[in-house]
Amino acid sequence: MNEKSKKNLVPFTKDTAKEAGSKGGKASVKTRRKKKKMKQAMDLLLSLPVLEKNMSKLNELGLSNEDADNQMLMLTVAFQKAVSGDVKAMHFIKEITGSTATTELERQKLKLEREKLALARERLEFKKTKSSNDQINDDGVEVINDV
Repeated sequence: MNEKSKKNLVPFTKDTAKEAGSKGGKASVKTRRKKKKMKQAMDLLLSLPVLEKNMSKLNELGLSNEDADNQMLMLTVAFQKAVSGDVKAMHFIKEITGSTATTELERQKLKLEREKLALARERLEFKKTKSSNDQINDDGVEVINDV
């Protein structure tokens, strides 16, 4: 076993645990700051005006130059890809809008589940009425009354 491996086997003390926790916290802060800075940079890029060469894509959909920014351009491209049949673009739009399209198969499954639930309720009611109609005679034999 090499020296590095032996060094890793040393148990944590309160001081080494505190030091490791401090290093982890500092690394976490550094990563969060980096992500925040990247988000701010992306927000800036998305809010910039669209280049003239890309304006035609927005104009095709009837959007004016005043409404045009890179975020609108990006969404327009995703929309055009979705319309042309790109399933990933469809999922992207669905995720952004938070909408879910119910397919005919999903509607049929839901209808079937409702029917199963109704049938289970009917069975339960039938068992309740059947058990309340059943009686035990003086000999200890159960008498079943047909419902």
